[in-house]
Amino acid sequence: IITVFIFFSKLKKGFVPFSVEIGFLIGVVTAISGGSRGPLISLMAAMVVFAIAVKGARQKASLLLAIPVLLLLLYFVASFVSINLELDALDRLVNMFDRDSESNQSVSIRALLFSSGIQLFLENPLFGVSVFDESIGTYYHNTFLEISVSTGIVGTVAFMVLLFHALRGCIRVFKRQPNDVWLVLMFVQSGVMAVSSGSLFGQGVFMALVSLMAVYSCAPLHAD
Repeated sequence: IITVFIFFSKLKKGFVPFSVEIGFLIGVVTAISGGSRGPLISLMAAMVVFAIAVKGARQKASLLLAIPVLLLLLYFVASFVSINLELDALDRLVNMFDRDSESNQSVSIRALLFSSGIQLFLENPLFGVSVFDESIGTYYHNTFLEISVSTGIVGTVAFMVLLFHALRGCIRVFKRQPNDVWLVLMFVQSGVMAVSSGSLFGQGVFMALVSLMAVYSCAPLHAD
């Protein structure tokens, strides 16, 4: 998402450094190699936010056009690599629309984890109980749910206050600090990932960005 931001920032000046193009290709390869939908969905979400917030009709149109093009490119590249190099890690990505695939089975498991987490939260609403679902044997794959289940209302309210200030900071950056918008895009990207994948202990980047954007909500800013 950093290279996407730099690319469209430089595009209006008529020159895009070659290093940015290389960085973007490395990012695409990394996203494909992960064999997961989460990184792709989070990237698209960040690009949509960028398209909505960016100034200029040309840049908005370019970004909105780039989203479906990039999705198709990633899908066909993943299909080609999966078939010709026989990489099992890409099967979940290629078969994401197959009803009986492992990819869609994981959605059912996440739904079960979410239901179980809500139930545990209702049973232990004040201070919570655990970040781990012992009945299913794994974590909840949703950072916000993990915070609610493990810390209860007390911890959830504290985190929501911090998140409110972080969102306020994102809006301020978009309005007054355009050179720092890439931090907002990383915040969105990591936030979507926090909702769909990973555990609370593995969300260091997201938590750091939440704290940083919360600082932006009250720090003096100047348009650069």
